[in-house]
Amino acid sequence: MSQVVLDFLATLESDRLAVPSVKSIDELVEFYDNDSCMEDKEWFVDGLIGLSYFCFNEPWETTDQKDRLNALLDQYLVKDHHLIDSFISALKPLLIKSVGINSTALASSGRRKIESSRIGLRPRIGFEESFAESKWREWRDNGGLRSIGLFYIILRNLKKRDISTNLPWISPGILNMLDDTTRGSENVRIYGIVLLGKLLQALLNDKDTYKFSFNETGLQKIYEPILTNILYQLPPSFSPEETICTWKVAYPVLQKLFQVEASGNIETFKTKLGRVFSETILQLTIPRIGLDHPDLSLWILEYCREIVLLLGKDMTLYLQRIIYVLGEIYLRNSFITLHMSVLHQCLDLLIVVCQQSIPESVTNHRYDILACTILCYEKCYNEGTLSSDISRKCRSLLGILNALGCSFKDELAPLTKRKPLIDLFVQISV
Repeated sequence: MSQVVLDFLATLESDRLAVPSVKSIDELVEFYDNDSCMEDKEWFVDGLIGLSYFCFNEPWETTDQKDRLNALLDQYLVKDHHLIDSFISALKPLLIKSVGINSTALASSGRRKIESSRIGLRPRIGFEESFAESKWREWRDNGGLRSIGLFYIILRNLKKRDISTNLPWISPGILNMLDDTTRGSENVRIYGIVLLGKLLQALLNDKDTYKFSFNETGLQKIYEPILTNILYQLPPSFSPEETICTWKVAYPVLQKLFQVEASGNIETFKTKLGRVFSETILQLTIPRIGLDHPDLSLWILEYCREIVLLLGKDMTLYLQRIIYVLGEIYLRNSFITLHMSVLHQCLDLLIVVCQQSIPESVTNHRYDILACTILCYEKCYNEGTLSSDISRKCRSLLGILNALGCSFKDELAPLTKRKPLIDLFVQISV
């Protein structure tokens, strides 16, 4: 029996909030790398479980250290498929117990109750005891945060055939985290989203050929509105830092949920993704943040570009709204040249939109696209911010229109005489 493992376990037991040093965990990882004997299984497995508490977040200084630990735990769980049962047994007592409002939508099997319509986030501010806020404090004080890493490594290694039988604890475990309304660094909602993402990733694993219908559980009807509502956590109610932290995990996980729900039907996936693109991002998010929060704009515009590439020709449905939003919210803004990185993102998005859309639709919106191009170019010229990159991107847009046979000779005759625009139309037949 190794003393390094015993000392590690004793530290965890004596202080349930203690975070071991990177050095002590590295020593333990080194031990498990070199000694894979599991004859004295209890202490050996307990050490692995203890390591898993820290596989997800602190105390890592580099991602390489965390990746090494995750790879080690994966290696043991793959080598002994019964080992995951010990991990699950250790996790269950650590989970927060039925305080989430959303968990009332679940049957004992972990599936959605047919009669349940109480879905979405329901903040519990002002109702501490009735909504068991004290249980959250008790859970944290007793080392409950350690369960997140253990939960993560289990979902990371769970097979499809095991998901159904484990839903009774997986579903409420994730939903209770999603229901946490604690503000600040103690909030575990982000972790709940990440765990949901790991569950969905397991279901999307094509190498695992076991047939499991997530749609039959009805859970997508619970998770989708929760994730969508979380995306509405915008300034000023939430700080820009909180918002972008949420976006970085919630949008990709919602996308995975759509993939699982679509079950390989690409049109269904694109329809659901397009709805979020139009209703959540273009109609609500971008108008709310605008140039007041340039960092948020940079992130969401780049994500819009990813969505456009995923939708392909189907994004033509949203062409008019994209042009309108970019023009009204950003390009016409008097302060856009103070945020050139945002302007670059707008032009990049507009170029990709024109490349992906059905040519006929681009032609139909040629004057809108031309107006955006001229507005951007002339504003940058007049304010001394016209760079070679801006010029190149504006000409790319004109080149796309030109290649589609759009002619503006009569309309542009007066404009080509304006000094700021002379160079824009050089070498382009419009």
